[in-house]
Amino acid sequence: MKNHRALALGLACCSLLTAAAALAGDGTLAAGVTAGTLGVGPELSLRPTEHLGLRANLGWLSCSRDHDVNDINYNGDLGLLSIGAMADWYPFDGGLRVSGGARWNGNDIDLSATPSNNVTIGGASYTPADIGRLTGTAEANAIAPVLSVGYAGDLSPGF
Repeated sequence: MKNHRALALGLACCSLLTAAAALAGDGTLAAGVTAGTLGVGPELSLRPTEHLGLRANLGWLSCSRDHDVNDINYNGDLGLLSIGAMADWYPFDGGLRVSGGARWNGNDIDLSATPSNNVTIGGASYTPADIGRLTGTAEANAIAPVLSVGYAGDLSPGF
């Protein structure tokens, strides 16, 4: 269900940018790929004036890791899925930009630990059957404000 909502929100953001580009007429619309700490995904950008830009992007990435430490098996699953909408201000003639906007987050981390031998805690010994499997989940707030400084390349044809 979370993936369906993210896809619908992403399509809505991209549709709004495309409609804004059609209405602006003289704005430069560009499509590209974004990559960073929030994952990898598509990005649409519109630059209706020399000093103003709008962007919508989707980022996703997942990875899993298992690791054994002191006879305890740790498992971790990272799932990144987010959609952002940003307004960019280009204070100078170059690509330096200051951006503000919001991001919908479907990011989460699932963790678990299972001991394979007895574990001593505070002087008491516990068997793996006593402990069982310890689990935990971390999730981000659904909506997060964004303020950033970055650099964008030229949106002219031919790179």
